[in-house]
Amino acid sequence: MRFIIAAVVVPFLAGCYHVGPLDTDTETETGTDTDTDGDTDSDVDTDGDSDADSDTDADTDSDSDTDGDSDTDGDIDTEADFSCLNLPELNLDIRGLSDGTVYNPLFPGSQTWNGVPFTLAVDGEGDTTWRASGDSGTDYLDVPVAVFGATAAYTIINSWDGELGATIGTVEFFGSGGAYYSAPLVEGTNVRDHYDGEFCNEIDGITAVPAFYVGPGHARLDMQIYSLPESFASENLDSIRFTFSGEIPSGRPMLAAATVAQ
Repeated sequence: MRFIIAAVVVPFLAGCYHVGPLDTDTETETGTDTDTDGDTDSDVDTDGDSDADSDTDADTDSDSDTDGDSDTDGDIDTEADFSCLNLPELNLDIRGLSDGTVYNPLFPGSQTWNGVPFTLAVDGEGDTTWRASGDSGTDYLDVPVAVFGATAAYTIINSWDGELGATIGTVEFFGSGGAYYSAPLVEGTNVRDHYDGEFCNEIDGITAVPAFYVGPGHARLDMQIYSLPESFASENLDSIRFTFSGEIPSGRPMLAAATVAQ
């Protein structure tokens, strides 16, 4: 199935613009005071850049292959202009999954992780993420962007289940003048299960880093990093397509948020 919806750009945060279809049924809030660590005393990996008054200034010490921080903050231009994308469809409430109650303070609201702002929404049905639910290779979501001169993109994606090494999807970037870039979603490299349990618990700490993390044995959220080629510098980034290409238990991607930098 395919969803293409016209984009609208309105000011959202200092340094961040809200991009995408404005859904009056979507309960979004900005600048929400949020305690994102639930009932745990563990810090959350947000590098202290959050605009929310929250417990999200972590400096996680565990290794980046499983759940900790990484040295990639220097590769993220935190002075860039950010456009927070509004997802055109949500179909799953991640708060209802294993240990999902730790997500309750996050939705709806705006969070800044690793210096990058994101919008986390709740729609009229109470859903918080888009999860691939159709056939492999045919189930995808098109997210409108309309940002000129995009240099990088960031997503919040974790999987439902997940087997190490499995390719469970593709993220594609389409420019108005023919610019194109794609990146696979590979379990153990740039995506892993949303819950620290029996499924894949590794990411490489380079193309994906922890975003929301409260400690071992809990649910989490990870941030993917995409450096776009220079061909996007002189044209609009029109849209981003998220395509599912896996199967349970190899993993199904769940998209919670996306942001573009220019």
